[in-house]
Amino acid sequence: MEGTNTIKCICVLGLLISFNISMAAQSNMKEDFSWQGHRGARGLYPENSLDGFLLSMDIPLVNTLELDLVVSKDNQLIISHEPWMNEDICTGKQGQTTGKEANLYHMDYAEIQSYDCGLQGNPSFPQQKRKSSAKPLFEDFLDAVLEKAKAENKAIPYLNVELKSKASWYGEYCPHPKEYVQLMFEVLKNSSYPIDRICIQSFDKNILIAYNELDENQTLSFLVSFKTKLKKTKKLLGFTPDIISPRYSTLSKRIIQGYHKEAVLVIPWTVNEAEEMTKLINMGVDGIISDYPNLYERVNY
Repeated sequence: MEGTNTIKCICVLGLLISFNISMAAQSNMKEDFSWQGHRGARGLYPENSLDGFLLSMDIPLVNTLELDLVVSKDNQLIISHEPWMNEDICTGKQGQTTGKEANLYHMDYAEIQSYDCGLQGNPSFPQQKRKSSAKPLFEDFLDAVLEKAKAENKAIPYLNVELKSKASWYGEYCPHPKEYVQLMFEVLKNSSYPIDRICIQSFDKNILIAYNELDENQTLSFLVSFKTKLKKTKKLLGFTPDIISPRYSTLSKRIIQGYHKEAVLVIPWTVNEAEEMTKLINMGVDGIISDYPNLYERVNY
């Protein structure tokens, strides 16, 4: 925690990093860099789909799977970017609606499973492979990733898991923060997935505050879409997060160095051009989140 000098697990790196090690030096080490597939790899496969995640594990350099979680009516953790059926990518059976009216927090998992969110494709990602895909259970995803890693003798990937939440959604599209993080905590506690390979991230500061109160050892990442320095981040959260994950266009070398001085990793989203990736790596970031992780091999670093 803030003010201590202990070694803490950082989910998005391939090893434990002591707080007194230079983060800039670590970023220059290929094996330590966090190469993340955003929503699996939504530029290539149906987003947040089980097939997409498993195929992403075969992409060179990818060592971290990024995904989103929402909650169903029967308190299941579901992998989905929106807490509703996005009409741009999801279709239902006759009589089933899509859009915000198709609220996942008001549906049991059995009903959620009846929708397809892969065959329609995504108009923003024309290269994306179309394949029938239902929204998976988080627990099933954990088991499938572990099974593939074991069967193919692969390293177990790190997970960067976003809890989708905002204050205006509480009680309507998602649980209140304390209930939400308790659900996540229980699933992780009962899973055989290594906890030191899992990071919890959120745009909702209240989620991170609640999780930090529940388990101060859990690696936490603060997602932000605005330009922010460490002092402001600490004021918003009341503690120092392990990772700051900003919109990539808001970063500068000076901001990155400010976070590194207090051993906070900087992992920007969502970077979809190799040139921008190279620029950010040269600025000193500790990882990249991309819809096109197949581009990582083109990066000069």
